[in-house]
Amino acid sequence: MNNMENYTLSDLGVFVGIVGSTLVLIIGAVQKSRCKEIKLCPPSCIREVLPPKPELDVSIPVPPLAP
Repeated sequence: MNNMENYTLSDLGVFVGIVGSTLVLIIGAVQKSRCKEIKLCPPSCIREVLPPKPELDVSIPVPPLAP
């Protein structure tokens, strides 16, 4: 009558480890995102736009010529 298989404790441990690792990865991605507000249904994200970085002076100074 019962179609469920018998699972061992190690099978349960593997399942819990995979689910836990997946949750940790998702939470880490949410924490590193720049979204101010995240909605799940429908999925949307309101991002906080950072100001542009100032441009760096990349010119190479020319040494003076020796006399």
